[in-house]
Amino acid sequence: MSSAALSGAALPDLLSGRLVWRARAQTSSIQAYKPTAGILDYACTKGAIVAFTKGLGMDLFPKHGIRVNTVAPGPVWCAAPAACTQSLCTKLLLRFTFSRGSI
Repeated sequence: MSSAALSGAALPDLLSGRLVWRARAQTSSIQAYKPTAGILDYACTKGAIVAFTKGLGMDLFPKHGIRVNTVAPGPVWCAAPAACTQSLCTKLLLRFTFSRGSI
């Protein structure tokens, strides 16, 4: 489901006050801020999530006290799409600095 659909589905429970934590978290990527050639469709999608999150947060927090945040967790190894070749993956690893455990 999309970020908008999931946020819409969660909104009634967030507004009801039944939940202890009144927050919505979404995942994004460093690609939203530093796009890489070859995966611009992915970068644009993550940029849209960041923009949506900022707008939703500006709408919900002042009126209802609901926080909305996005997290860019860093590389997650998975079955990558065909566009992510070994050379592109190597370039991405060299481009971004990691401040956590080794990969």
